[in-house]
Amino acid sequence: MNETNWKSLIENLLPIYNKNDVGSECGNKIKTINMEKRMISRNYLNHLYKENGDILETVEQEQIKSNPFLKDEITNQQIIFKFQPQFPSMELTILNFVKLLFKDDDINNEGELSIIPQTEFATIKSMKKNEKKNYHQLLLQQQPPLNNDTTTLLNVLKSENGEEKLKKLDSYCFSKLIITTILTNPANGSFENYLFTPMKNGSFKLISINNELSFVPESTQTIKTGIFSSQISFSVNTCLFMLEQMHNPIDREIINKLKSLDVLTFLKEWISSIGVINKQINDLIHQGGNSEIGKKKKPFIHRSDDNKTYPLTKFPEGSIKLLYSKLIRLKQVLIKESTSLKKPMTLWKLLTILEPSISNRMYMNRPCYPKASVIENYNWYLRVQDVLRNHEPMPLISSKIKVSRGINKKNKNQYGLRDLELIEEEITFYNNISSSTIDVDLKILKSKLSTNTSPPQSISILFEQFLNDKSYYNELTTTSQKSMFYEQVLPLQKDIRYLKFLNNEYLTIKLLISSQFLNVLKRLEICDCNNLKQLSDGSDEIKLPTLSKLIIHNCIGLKRINIFTLSLKTLNVKNCENVKEFQVYAPVLEKLKLQSTLITSKLLLKLDESKHLKYINFSNSTINGVSKSIDSLSNSICLDVWTNLIEFKAINLKSLSKITISRELKHLKLLDFNGCSTLVNIFNFKTNEKGLAPSLEILNLNGTTLEDNEKQLSIFNNLKNK
Repeated sequence: MNETNWKSLIENLLPIYNKNDVGSECGNKIKTINMEKRMISRNYLNHLYKENGDILETVEQEQIKSNPFLKDEITNQQIIFKFQPQFPSMELTILNFVKLLFKDDDINNEGELSIIPQTEFATIKSMKKNEKKNYHQLLLQQQPPLNNDTTTLLNVLKSENGEEKLKKLDSYCFSKLIITTILTNPANGSFENYLFTPMKNGSFKLISINNELSFVPESTQTIKTGIFSSQISFSVNTCLFMLEQMHNPIDREIINKLKSLDVLTFLKEWISSIGVINKQINDLIHQGGNSEIGKKKKPFIHRSDDNKTYPLTKFPEGSIKLLYSKLIRLKQVLIKESTSLKKPMTLWKLLTILEPSISNRMYMNRPCYPKASVIENYNWYLRVQDVLRNHEPMPLISSKIKVSRGINKKNKNQYGLRDLELIEEEITFYNNISSSTIDVDLKILKSKLSTNTSPPQSISILFEQFLNDKSYYNELTTTSQKSMFYEQVLPLQKDIRYLKFLNNEYLTIKLLISSQFLNVLKRLEICDCNNLKQLSDGSDEIKLPTLSKLIIHNCIGLKRINIFTLSLKTLNVKNCENVKEFQVYAPVLEKLKLQSTLITSKLLLKLDESKHLKYINFSNSTINGVSKSIDSLSNSICLDVWTNLIEFKAINLKSLSKITISRELKHLKLLDFNGCSTLVNIFNFKTNEKGLAPSLEILNLNGTTLEDNEKQLSIFNNLKNK
């Protein structure tokens, strides 16, 4: 439903209030922020209140609990009444966010592409005799009636043909909903908060009907609330990221629409609209019209002291900076995707880029994991979150949401304006650096970051470009400035995704461990950094939960690598001959290059857990003390555990004596042992007509003792190029 139809629905069910139009049918007056004063008839009041004047919290509609509603029998549309909402302005803020971002909700499509229902803020006098001077705040919201075609996502998933129904989700609307969800960080994305509803083109779409609890932290945090007190925050929580449809490609029309987004202009328009909404609500809930918040306020009824209605939208300083970075990352990804000839990017992949810590928590929906029930996976995820919070109950009450967002007395009137000013200042600062029109003064940079936030935060995407662009960073900064930068500025940043250290004398394990960005870092490149002695936390492993790509080259001082990462897909270590201890736990690792590096039995035992490995390259390395076969022959490698293996390269791998293959490796296409002079055996426990490597195309045994041994090649009966 578009805005025009929404206004018509309001007109039909809640006509304009006329003080002269009184009588038996006149029930109560509703004041709105955009649609003037409205009247609700006595008959309709019976749909919203009990006989004693208490509001109806919920009603049953098609055996589903719903907010009380009025229905227009002609259009078959409903107005839902949400009494005592928690953050009513945020619902309107999210509605405007979607309208301004996608600009597709016009009169021509009649709201067919909308994923957020039309909503209006209003107040109404209490119907209880002892509360006649009190008011309820409420949201009026358009919703289609629940029936066989329109129901909750939970009911769809529980139905016999639920999976088939979800396959009919419209690509454009689903991509739109997922991108909105990634950008707005909701805390209450349960199955009941999404309506599954038909579209005119025969497809279906999901509508998010409760968006008040948006913009919470991406992960659980301990929020300081006093000198000696703190609270555990809410974090992003939505069932949408568990759906199989997350592995569908991003809709092409969405890509074309957002790749040209002017991020700063969008944010200015959106922040301006928040100011308008806040003023409208502020005027409505105060008797004086323009009185300050907290003064002359009408006596409103709240659910409880801990679960009050907070009518205005507020953001802590720094939060709009984070949103700016996320939007820039989104735009960069979509620009690249629009010209890519590779396999289309999925919505899941987009989530791993924009919110790696969230995708890490939702790992049960990764493509490499066995397919399971969405409901079971999501319930399991919720149980894990309870464990992480030490089983602390976390009801979705407004006071805790407020704390989770970081709203306090210092930023009580902040809704993004100050952040916009800081963003423009920082963009100008970095642009001047890149054009070499000013000298880089890191004291100035630090002052740019020194807002009221603690610790100070830069715009992460601009900060990354500044750090990783060697052309101007290394040339325009002095030694003392670099020292200040690495010791005082870099470790405090929380949202860095990509770091590149090239010939960097300041990189040490102390710097990495003390940095606050490790939990969201996606890519790390370390080259020619001789002061890095270890990549581990002392004798323990260093945790890099979201890291997907790690490159370490030519670090001659590096002696120990011990990492734990659940997201790493590419590991490339080259010319690190002095590494004596090397362990990595990476269960989803796909590409592994260990060149001119020591390969030990401990490392291979860890790599047994990396069952998704497809490409392995051990060229020019040395194998030492490895025995993984059934006999006593040392320095042997068994390939069986890597059932997805496509290529195994071991060119000039020193001291390799034996390769064992005892099960079919149906994807294996290349084995290259060129120059492995100590290789004397390729052993198999069983053979079949097709051989144990039915897809093998290339076997290179040049420079080995097996070069002319036909008997040793019996497991490769199908080989084209023996």
